[in-house]
Amino acid sequence: MSAVLAEHASSKPEITFLNVDVEGFEKQVFSSLDFTRYHPRVIMAESTAPLTEVATHQLWESILLRNGYIFAMDDGLNRYYVHRSQESLLPKFIEADFCVRRDKLEKRLHLDGFEPR
Repeated sequence: MSAVLAEHASSKPEITFLNVDVEGFEKQVFSSLDFTRYHPRVIMAESTAPLTEVATHQLWESILLRNGYIFAMDDGLNRYYVHRSQESLLPKFIEADFCVRRDKLEKRLHLDGFEPR
């Protein structure tokens, strides 16, 4: 991961948002990221096994937590983390979580084990 960032993000002073959607290879991506050189403000990572609702974040989340990230939100498919230097962003995720949950309820979609009648 650090090699990819070195090639494509070297001219940018910092990474604002990193989306990791690698179909089950999140641990390998996070393990290969040089967190001393790169610390995106926000990381979004797919957190379910491909084509399932089975959670996978327990396999890689500790890497993010160890490297200064704070869990911010889970939308049922992705988990969001904010770097501790950007802790002031956390209230925005409360608002986003509310909007996601409201949208799911209105569409009568699966919501954390709750199915509307």
